[in-house]
Amino acid sequence: MSILYYIIEFVVVTVIYGLPVYIIARKCEHELAWLAWIPFGFLWLQWDLSGVDTIWLLLSFVPVFGTIGMAVIWMGIAETTNKPAILGVLMVIPLVNLPLGYSLATYEPRERGQRGALRTRSQLALEPAASLYSSANRIRSSSGGWE
Repeated sequence: MSILYYIIEFVVVTVIYGLPVYIIARKCEHELAWLAWIPFGFLWLQWDLSGVDTIWLLLSFVPVFGTIGMAVIWMGIAETTNKPAILGVLMVIPLVNLPLGYSLATYEPRERGQRGALRTRSQLALEPAASLYSSANRIRSSSGGWE
C-alpha cells in the first residue's frame, strides 16, 4: 500500500474521533479546543475536560492500564456533559464508542451561574486571577479611583 493510503486513513480516524471531543470542548468554552486535532494534544484535552487526577492521564500510556485510564477519563467527560458516568466505561468498547462519543457531544451545557456549571481545569486555574482583578476594580470604584 502506498503512503497516501496511510495519510488518508490517519486524517479520517483523527476527524472521526476528534470531532466529538472538539464539540464538547467548544460547548465547555475551552480555549484550547483545537487540540482535538493534534494526536497527543487530543489526550491532554480529554484529561482537561474530565477533571480527573493526572495519574489517569499517565496510566493511559501504560499498555495494561491504558484501558482503565481512558475509562476513568471518559467517565469524567460523561459527568462534564451531564450524562451518567457509566457511559465513560462504555467508551472503551470498540464500535460502541463511535456513536456514544457523538451522543456525549449532543449535551446542553448548564448556564455559568447554575450549580454544577461546566468548567474545565484551565478555567478553574484562571478564576483566582479573575476574582483578584474584580476585587481590585471594586476597591478602586468605591474609593473614587487610585490615589
